Amino acid sequence: MPSQSYVKWAESGGARVVPIRFDASDAEISSLLPSLNGFLFTGGGADFTYPNNTLTPVALTAQRIFNTVLDASSAGETVPLWGTCMGFQLLSFLASGATDPSIVVCPPFNSEDINLALDPTPAWKGSRLQSSAAAAGGVDAILTSQTVTANFHHCGITPATFAASKNLTRIFGQPLSTNTDLDGKAFVSTIEGLTLPLYASQWHPEKPVFEWTTSHHTNHSDLSVKANSWTARFLVDQARLNNRSFANAGAESAALIYNYRAVYTIDNPYYNEFEQCYFF
Repeated sequence: MPSQSYVKWAESGGARVVPIRFDASDAEISSLLPSLNGFLFTGGGADFTYPNNTLTPVALTAQRIFNTVLDASSAGETVPLWGTCMGFQLLSFLASGATDPSIVVCPPFNSEDINLALDPTPAWKGSRLQSSAAAAGGVDAILTSQTVTANFHHCGITPATFAASKNLTRIFGQPLSTNTDLDGKAFVSTIEGLTLPLYASQWHPEKPVFEWTTSHHTNHSDLSVKANSWTARFLVDQARLNNRSFANAGAESAALIYNYRAVYTIDNPYYNEFEQCYFF
């Protein structure tokens, strides 16, 4: 049940969206992965492992996507992957190589419905994200001085846990930014791969632009929309660095999100924090 705001976010950057269902057949996933220019791990709520620490279908599919990005990079091809909120945690878990998510993802955090300015680390300056944001009319200054990042998470990764993971520091180096929740507990809020096209935000760039429920207090100001809209353009610009495509127009058309209907859910008591959702 993904929110349509993720689709709108990607489209606002100039992309078209192909959903990869975690319960799709092996053949379907295998046919999709080589045809796509980039990937997004969305937010939400899902277990990454079963009690015996084997991967759930969600994490297994994510692992295949993660490996696709790594294999492409090894071949000299840039195929980006962005993770948002739960997607941030999922990407970090996979990159860490841990078998138990609780080694990396450390709840609880009191970060539901709060807007924050990023607290940049020394790694922020000169990173690909910061450099692109600076070139986009000073978006880097907006992100680090204005409360424009929307946080809706109860899980997260502490800076100490991140620093203790040899794989995370090898792949990402130092986090680009951190923040603290309402109880003063620090969490990692933005990361990017040192050399790999991996990017993730614990915050939600899609919400300030596309989610308008009155039960939340998301910042919809001009500066917030400007900064959060830039993230989609950044990811799509990264995706443009490769020439992957479907075998033909028919295969592409059959895979697009337009084959599914978005449902207006604002009056649905179970899904009313989202404007529209897809039900597969």
